[in-house]
Amino acid sequence: MKLLRAKWLSFGLIVLLFVAMLPLTAFAQTRFVDADEIPSWASPSVQDLVDSKMLSGYADGRFAPSDLVTYEQVITGIFNVLWVQDQAAGLSQSMAALPNVSPWAQGYVQLAKQRDIMKSPNNNSPIPAPNDYTQPANRAWVAAFLAMTLGYDQWQWDLNNRIPFTDLESIPVDLRMMVNTAVDLGLASGMGDNKFEPNVPITRAQYAVILENAKKLAETSTSLRSAYPAAPPKETLNPVRMAFFQRGQGQDASEINGRVIEALKNQHTYVQYLNMMSYGMKSDGDVFNGDKTFGDSFFDDVEKLAHEKGMKTLVVLNNYDIWRNCFDAQYAHSVLTSSEKQEKVIQWLVEEIEQNGDSGVNIDFEDLYPADRDLLTQFVAKVNGEMKKNGWTTVVSVMCKTNDTYDYRYYDYENLAKNADYIFVMSYDIYNPRGTPQQPGPNYNIPFVEKTLKFAVLSVPPQKLLLGVGSHSWIWNDSERTQMPAWKAEQMVAAQQAAGYKDPAYNASYATYKSASGGTAKVYYQDQQTYQTEFELVKKYGLGGYGLFPLGWETGSLWTALRNVYPGQ
Repeated sequence: MKLLRAKWLSFGLIVLLFVAMLPLTAFAQTRFVDADEIPSWASPSVQDLVDSKMLSGYADGRFAPSDLVTYEQVITGIFNVLWVQDQAAGLSQSMAALPNVSPWAQGYVQLAKQRDIMKSPNNNSPIPAPNDYTQPANRAWVAAFLAMTLGYDQWQWDLNNRIPFTDLESIPVDLRMMVNTAVDLGLASGMGDNKFEPNVPITRAQYAVILENAKKLAETSTSLRSAYPAAPPKETLNPVRMAFFQRGQGQDASEINGRVIEALKNQHTYVQYLNMMSYGMKSDGDVFNGDKTFGDSFFDDVEKLAHEKGMKTLVVLNNYDIWRNCFDAQYAHSVLTSSEKQEKVIQWLVEEIEQNGDSGVNIDFEDLYPADRDLLTQFVAKVNGEMKKNGWTTVVSVMCKTNDTYDYRYYDYENLAKNADYIFVMSYDIYNPRGTPQQPGPNYNIPFVEKTLKFAVLSVPPQKLLLGVGSHSWIWNDSERTQMPAWKAEQMVAAQQAAGYKDPAYNASYATYKSASGGTAKVYYQDQQTYQTEFELVKKYGLGGYGLFPLGWETGSLWTALRNVYPGQ
C-alpha cells in the first residue's frame, strides 16, 4: 500500500496553523470542569472525540489534559474510533481478567491481544506488550501501535518513503519501521530539530490530537468508516428477492429437501433469484457440481421447478472443499494467481450457465488470504465482463464487517461493487462456535448488523446491497454446540416446554432448558418479530433487497414477516 508523504513540519507548527484558522468561540462547548486548562490547539479534537463518544473524561468531571496518557487509554481510544466496542464488551465478559489492566479496559486489551497487534509467542508483531497497562505510554509505542491497529503492518511500509530523524537510534529497533509509517500517515510528527523523541510520554491533550488524526484517516473513502449516510436513503418498495438452495444433509435431509420444494411452490413470489449452492472446488482449482455426484435428479428437479415458477437461477462459484467441509484459501489462491486457471474456470462457468439455463453467477469466495484482496477484485472484474457479454447477472457474496482493517480484509467492498450487479452481505452467524466471539449469542444481532450496514453504504451504492437473512439456529450448551434449521429449533423448544425470553441488547429471542447431559442449554431463535425487524432494515437503509439463507431451513414466521413488510408481492 502506498503511503502519503508527510509534510516536513513540526507538530507545534501544524497545531498553530490549525488554531489560527479557528474563531475564538470554537472551544466554548467543551464540557469539563477543567475546560480552561485544555490547550486551544487541542480543544477542537477533544470536543469532537467526546461528542463522538470516542474519548471521555474522569468521573469527577475533569479531562485532565496534562495527565500522561496510559497504554490502556491509548488502546481504548483507537478501538473506539474503529467502532468495535461491542467486540470489546463481549471479550470483557467471556475472558479471564488480565493483570495490571483496569476493569473498564479489560475487553479492549483482550481485543488487542486477540488481533495480534502486540507481540506474543504466536505472532511477529513488532509492538511490545506492556507489563503494566496503567502506566504512561511513550511516543514511539503510541505511534507504532496506532499505525499497526489501522492495518499498516511493518511489511507494507514503503522503504522509499523513509523519513529520517537525527535521534533514529533512540527509537527501539523493532519499532522504527512502524514509527516511520505513523509519521508518513500523518498520525505523528517530529518534535523540532528533526528529532522524534521516542521515549517522551504523551499527555492526554496531545493524544486527543493524534487520535483525531487517526479518526480522519479512518474516515477516508478506502478506510474504516461507520457513520450514517449523509442523506436518508429512499425506501425500497420493490426489492430484489433472493434465496439460496442447499441440498439437505444428515438426518434432516429428507425434511429439508421437502421444505425446499414446498417453498418454491408456495412462496415463489418472494424469490426472484435462486442461488444454486451445489458446487465445490478441487485443489487444482477445478470446479464441479457436487449434487450430480449423488446419482439422483434432485438438482435438476429444483432448477426445473424454479424456472417454471419464473425464478432465475444463479451458479454459486466458491472455493469450498466439500470433502473437508470448509472453504480453502489455497484453492482460491491457486486460481487467483493463475491467468490460465481463471480462463479455465470462466469457460466452465459459461458452459454450466448455458447448459442449465441459468442467469448468472454468485461469487462466494471465503476465508481467503488477506494478500489476495486485489486479486479477488480483479477476478470478479473478469467474470463480470464475461457475464455482461451474455446479459447475465453477477453477484458477490461478502462477510459483513465494520471496518476495512481487521474484518475480512480480502473484501474490497468499494471496488467489488464496481464490478458486480449486487453485493450480498452474509449478515448472519454473528455468534457461532466457529467464529469470534465464541460465546452464546444470536445468529442475527440487529445492532451489529446495523453497524455493518452503516459501513457498507458508504462505499457501496445502497441499491446494490442485498441483506442476508439466516434461517438457522445455534444450540449452546456445555457438551455440544450444534447448528440446526430454525424449524427444528422451534420444535425442540416446544418439546422442552422451555420458556422464551427477549434479549433487548440484541433484539433477539432465546430459550433455556436442561440438556440431555443435565447442563443448561441455550438456543437463540428467530420469531416473526425478529424476522420482521430484519426485513425492515432493507427499507430503512434503502437496500436493493434481501437474500434468504438457506431455503428449507426457515419457519413459517419468515414468510409471514415478509408478507407484513412487503404485502402484495
